[in-house]
Amino acid sequence: MEIKHYDNRFTAEQDGKVIGDISFFEEGEQSIVIDSTKVIEEEQGNGVGEELVRNVVEKAKGENKTIVPRCPYAEEKIKENDDFKQVLETQ
Repeated sequence: MEIKHYDNRFTAEQDGKVIGDISFFEEGEQSIVIDSTKVIEEEQGNGVGEELVRNVVEKAKGENKTIVPRCPYAEEKIKENDDFKQVLETQ
């Protein structure tokens, strides 16, 4: 699996086929909002979505930003992973 970064999304690709996608946007100067995570049905449960979330978390860490997860899947993954929680925006 290869993860590719585009302007406001990461895609997971395998054998030239997109198998997953996570989209996000910047809100203000310090926050990244994750608004959607999608994985094709046959790849669900194989860690593709979590790897996409990980890439946004690493982007946020590298830019010293917090994440606002508006996507329920991303919110769940961030809250259950201690390495991810540190970038979760608290309100």
